[in-house]
Amino acid sequence: MYKNTTKKYSSRLSIYITKLLRRMVSLIKDDSITRIISPFSGNVVPSSLLGEINLKNDVFGMSFGVLPINNLVQAPCDCLIDKISPLGNGYSLIVGSVQLILNIGLDRDLYSQDMFKVNVKEGDSVKKGQTILTFDMDALYAIDRSFVCVLTVKQLRQNKFVNFINTRRVDYDSILCLLNTD
Repeated sequence: MYKNTTKKYSSRLSIYITKLLRRMVSLIKDDSITRIISPFSGNVVPSSLLGEINLKNDVFGMSFGVLPINNLVQAPCDCLIDKISPLGNGYSLIVGSVQLILNIGLDRDLYSQDMFKVNVKEGDSVKKGQTILTFDMDALYAIDRSFVCVLTVKQLRQNKFVNFINTRRVDYDSILCLLNTD
């Protein structure tokens, strides 16, 4: 009697696991799910320690900060360059219905335009990993002791769920999060 019950539940469990695995594979293959890789290489800064109050309180969206160890900023995914700040240290990137905001340094009053070399222009489509900016890291660290690079995810209300990885260090190939870009 117990053998039949065990077989019955084992069979149901096997079917359930198979369905669950198929669903997970379909999510990974889903075109509306985009992997966001780190545009920066460096040590992670907890969002509670980010300087500007609007980023710290996630008014614009969830934020991820990095103390860069390299002077490159790369595209975190295939996206469109929507806007570039006049200094060249702020970018608005569009991927589906999601806006990604890149800030290279938060205290823009300290920076000058010659500290940033912009490699793209507004309206350009860029590929994941393409270098979109280089900056003078030594000069920026010299004038801004709290220099940090930040990626902020701004989503429509119905898609609002971002869970960044929990790590101390990221490289350009580190996946920061998965986004529903529909």
